[in-house]
Amino acid sequence: MRWLHIFWLLVIGAEPLLASPPTLQLSSDFRRSVLVGYLSRFDTTAPLPPAQLATLWPRFRPVAAVVGYGDDSRHHYLMLTVYNPTAAPRRLVMGLEQFFFDTIAVYTYTPAGVLELASQSGWRVPVRHRPLPYPLHNLPVVIPPHATRRLMVHTKVNVHQRVSKALLTLYDEGEFGVAMTRELLIQGGLYGCLLLAILFGLLLAVYTRHWLYGLYSLYVAAQAAYALNINGLFDYLHFQNGWVGTPLFGYTMVLASIALQGHFYLRFLRIANFAGLWLRRYAQLTVWALTGLVVAGLLLGDGWPIRQGANLATQAYLLGMFACLGLGVWRRQAGAIWMLAALTPVLLLLTYYLLSGWLLPLYMPAFTMPFVSPVLLVEVLVLGAGLAYRFNEDRRQALLRLNEVEQETTRRIMQAQEDERQQLAANLHDDLGGTLSALRGELSRTNETNPELAPAIRLTERAVDDLRLISHHLMPTAFAQKGLRQVLEEAVDLANRAQTEATVRLVGHGQEHRLPPDREINTYRIVRELLANALKHAQAGQITLQLIYYDTFLYASVEDDGKGIGEPTRSQGIGLKTTRLRADYLHATLITESGPMGTLVSLEVPYA
Repeated sequence: MRWLHIFWLLVIGAEPLLASPPTLQLSSDFRRSVLVGYLSRFDTTAPLPPAQLATLWPRFRPVAAVVGYGDDSRHHYLMLTVYNPTAAPRRLVMGLEQFFFDTIAVYTYTPAGVLELASQSGWRVPVRHRPLPYPLHNLPVVIPPHATRRLMVHTKVNVHQRVSKALLTLYDEGEFGVAMTRELLIQGGLYGCLLLAILFGLLLAVYTRHWLYGLYSLYVAAQAAYALNINGLFDYLHFQNGWVGTPLFGYTMVLASIALQGHFYLRFLRIANFAGLWLRRYAQLTVWALTGLVVAGLLLGDGWPIRQGANLATQAYLLGMFACLGLGVWRRQAGAIWMLAALTPVLLLLTYYLLSGWLLPLYMPAFTMPFVSPVLLVEVLVLGAGLAYRFNEDRRQALLRLNEVEQETTRRIMQAQEDERQQLAANLHDDLGGTLSALRGELSRTNETNPELAPAIRLTERAVDDLRLISHHLMPTAFAQKGLRQVLEEAVDLANRAQTEATVRLVGHGQEHRLPPDREINTYRIVRELLANALKHAQAGQITLQLIYYDTFLYASVEDDGKGIGEPTRSQGIGLKTTRLRADYLHATLITESGPMGTLVSLEVPYA
């Protein structure tokens, strides 16, 4: 009894495989069908005459999913039954979403097994000789009114074509025209975007002279060439007799795109910044191995050693690249984040290809180029955006480095000037100052017996005062101990004693905030230069210096009631240029306001 139960369970389980697929009803609103569930299949090692196929219908077995088979050079026959319930003949088109089939033929049989119509194509058949002149294979079918017909699809694939899916769609003739127009528009948009991406990369490469952007263009170009090849567009563009229209070219473009992707990603990821030496060298080794295999394939053809080597190198490359990508994302590298965003749609699609019909439901349009093209386009566009980000980031870093170099150069110039001023002030004070003081003493003693030397004594005293003023201007004594406010008070006092044309006064507000020595001395130099310009050129009666200590910055100004300065004068002179250079070095704001009633020059120096 137990064996009987097992027998019936096996029969019930096998019933779906033994039962004939349902008949496809061509209702009046029929537009298209992907034929999933309507097909049965029979494979042979040798082609069969169309008349003999009618006798083999009982040997066909149903296929419940999208038909798939290996590149085994066998002849595959797919059959479906269609019924036209309408009163008019139905003109249909059997479309195949793959290009590299050596043989693709559609036979139409009556229920009695009589062959009514046969049409065939293949990738070697020029597009002008095909039943319908479209890039892929599309064969016409006519179903008479109120009639049932069996359609037989014969396909044969060589090993070198690497085709694994028979993606069939049965169209109504009107729907077919709409679908082809839409698909050509999609393809045109895809290749237009790819062309723009290539030009974008080339422009960046020329502008920056960095071959990373050129690698991006080559990578996109290889992808575009592969897409043109497998979609039959080289044939459609009358390249059928050339090498670019062959399966070997498509396979070479696959390897080339993987190799170029590796070269591009290794530099885009900058794995030297976060990966160990061993991982970087491993990834580089696999990429160069792929590059060598591409060159060997171009020179030697698509031989078995090259195919096996390419498969191994590709697997090794993917292992290394995913390791680099994972490590980069873990360490939050910008290049890895952009790469992950670009690859996510592609990886999801590849995962679906692997699991469709097994763990995931099978959806035939996912295997077609109108579905795949946007996924590839997303990768290209996201990588393009990543390149633009990379370009802006590199440019920003270059500007920062340039600014740092300029700051360091300015600092060294200022330091050299200060050192020279200190040395000159010391020499004047110690040497010339001592000599003039000694001369004044001798003249004073001689004046006791010779009153006529009184004018010479006054000139000597004036020279000593001028020397003290010049020495103070070059380097105030004990600057670090006194601070900016006290040193400027001394400068104002010396200026009032040295001339009588203008009255100089200093106004200070706020608690003095000592700046770093370097910033304080440069602030002093700016204010001192502005005061000297006012004394020399303004013809003023009153000059006011202001020092106001705010919470985050120091405000200093020099204001006079003189004749004002013209626009040309503001941009001329070594002193003014040096003043602006010092202000830029301090990241300070220097503003000049001038009119007939006087001039105000204000300076805002941040504390840090």
